[in-house]
Amino acid sequence: MFIERIDIESFGMLKNMHFPINNRINVFYGSNESGKSMLAAFIKFMFFGYIGASQPEFGKNERKLYTPWNTNKVAGSIIVHYKDRKYKIEREYSEATKDKMRIIDLSTNIVVPGEEEPGEFFLKMNEEVFAKTAFLKQFDTSEIGGENLSNMIQNILFTADEDVNTQKTLQRLKDAKDILLNENGSDGAVRNLVNKRDGLVSSFETSVNDQRELLRMEGMIKDLEEKMLTNNAKKNELNDELENYKAYNANQELQKIENVRKQVERLKDNADKIAARYSHKEFIPTMEFSRQLLEMATEVSEKKEKMQSHSEQRNISLAKYNDALEKNKNFKIIENAGGIEEIGEDYMRIKKNANMFGYFKIICAALIFFSAALSAFLYFFDIFKNPFMFASAAIFAILTPLFASSEKKKKKEIEELYTSFDFKSEADLAYVLDDYPDTEAQLEILKTDLDEYEKIVLESEKEFDSVYSNARELLLKWNRTPESDDKKAEDFIKYANLASEAAEEIQRAHSLYEKHKMQLDAMLEGNDEKALIKLAAAARKPNYDEKQIARELEFLSKTTESMREKENEIGQNIAAVSAKLPDPVILESQINFLEEKIGELTTKHNALKLAIDTLVYSCNELKNSIAPRLSESAGNMFKMITGGKYEDLISDKNLGLEITEDSIKRRIEYFSAGTRDAAYLCLRMALLDLIFEDEMPPFICDESFLRLDSRRLDNLLKVLTAISRKTQIFIFTCHEREVNMFRKIDAVVMNM
Repeated sequence: MFIERIDIESFGMLKNMHFPINNRINVFYGSNESGKSMLAAFIKFMFFGYIGASQPEFGKNERKLYTPWNTNKVAGSIIVHYKDRKYKIEREYSEATKDKMRIIDLSTNIVVPGEEEPGEFFLKMNEEVFAKTAFLKQFDTSEIGGENLSNMIQNILFTADEDVNTQKTLQRLKDAKDILLNENGSDGAVRNLVNKRDGLVSSFETSVNDQRELLRMEGMIKDLEEKMLTNNAKKNELNDELENYKAYNANQELQKIENVRKQVERLKDNADKIAARYSHKEFIPTMEFSRQLLEMATEVSEKKEKMQSHSEQRNISLAKYNDALEKNKNFKIIENAGGIEEIGEDYMRIKKNANMFGYFKIICAALIFFSAALSAFLYFFDIFKNPFMFASAAIFAILTPLFASSEKKKKKEIEELYTSFDFKSEADLAYVLDDYPDTEAQLEILKTDLDEYEKIVLESEKEFDSVYSNARELLLKWNRTPESDDKKAEDFIKYANLASEAAEEIQRAHSLYEKHKMQLDAMLEGNDEKALIKLAAAARKPNYDEKQIARELEFLSKTTESMREKENEIGQNIAAVSAKLPDPVILESQINFLEEKIGELTTKHNALKLAIDTLVYSCNELKNSIAPRLSESAGNMFKMITGGKYEDLISDKNLGLEITEDSIKRRIEYFSAGTRDAAYLCLRMALLDLIFEDEMPPFICDESFLRLDSRRLDNLLKVLTAISRKTQIFIFTCHEREVNMFRKIDAVVMNM
């Protein structure tokens, strides 16, 4: 059997959704709260309906879990292929109509008769077996086993038909045996015949003393009647006490309801006080308000940084403009004084002369020392003894200060030149003369840039003021204002954090109130309070323990029944004695007939007992044979998934697991969560393969691979690929890692 299509009208948060289904591997991918687990629950709901609808605990009550908030109706359909035919399962549940389900044969459009659940019709299993083999819901990997699953495995392997129940057959044999003679030998057809035979023998042996026995038996009947009257009186007393227990229990239940109601009122008052503590008028801080403040703070910070950046750029542009303006002013002064070219030529001429006199000064200074040294050398070594040879050094000594004075004079002229134009140094004058190009156009460009930056700065300031004003207005809803005048984002971040803390405290108090309110509603829903009050009005403190009352009533009932049977037996004996003792030949004939009947029924009883013992032994042997087959199949899968790290995965007859590592067996509880998940996955898949060789049910895995590492998950894909050749596989996950790996094997991925 495989599912072709899923159509959801309404189920929990899912509405008007349609899913075409692949007959191999289907992966449903989405974030948390996207409805993946709800879709998995919808598939099980279509096959088995609501499970645990009467449970008061919310997490176990599927009707409360999956009924939409805005309507009390859930509805949908599934199209399946089964034994070369196509069927449509339609199911609807509401408070008015309760559970409506029908199976339609699409080849004939005829509704399949009967009230059998679709899961039992198509999958040949009940909901418990389905949940413990094919349906792997979140955090439920290890939930395997149970009496129904064990019996179903036994039926299939023992009779090749899961509908043939060996336990029922065994019970029928036991019932037939007990009809003949029960386990303790105190009741049954054989015992009745033995009693009759013994009665006849007793009558035969005591025929002489029949009158005396008659009187004794009449006395026994009288004693029995008195004892039965006493028993009846005691039973009436105990029944009254049992009724009182109902009233007492009703009073206890009322006290529980009242205690919970007071607690709910206290929690609501506390939640209201907390909300009032943090609220301003009608405004109560929420996580959304905190988020908005944080966003506003981020925007204030961004706008402030942007405004400061634009201001810095404006200041740079202003400096450039002022610098160009200063240059332009100097150019104007020089132009008015005779022209930039003429002034430049004068400056260069004076500069050239100053440099020339400087060079001559240095050369003369060097020649002074050179000529003096040479003259001294010639004189002292008697090469040339004329004193006038020292005259050249004297001449150079006279020329050096003359050149130095001329150089100084020219530098003074340069100083007078640049100071006449208000320059602070010669370098400023040289810079202006070197940078002669037309500064008017440059000044105009810089002025345009400066004006543009002024506009940008003004716009940035307006944007910042607007954002800051909006943030401040938002904060005023909570009657708070920024602590500083610096217009900092930190002020809003601080209040955003305070609002978040307040919202969390309010939410915690409200959630606690809602939790206890739901508990109170559940208690009121499961009880008629008016009826409890009426019943509890007559309550008094019990004189006996409730269990003791039940035990004594059962004992008195059995005792009274036993005495009534004995009274009837004695009455029969009295009637027999009163009618005079029959002929001994007739009594002997009757005794022989009863002996033959007793022997015949005893032989039949022994045959039934032998059949029961044989069937019980066979069933036990069969259970013991299942474990090796499961261990071999699950072990092979386990080795593949774990890359051969472990030697064996062993399952006992109760589906308990052990893992062999380094030739040592250890219970599965000693291993990591990921290894346990892999082992239980293998056991489930092996169970499916063992129980359903032809028509396997769909294998549903809801977030079942979270604790497997990537290597083991990759190995698991190979196992799932093999299983998908026999049945459909549904994978529900919120992890992109699993989706990417399933895409490698061409699985169909659907986003939720």
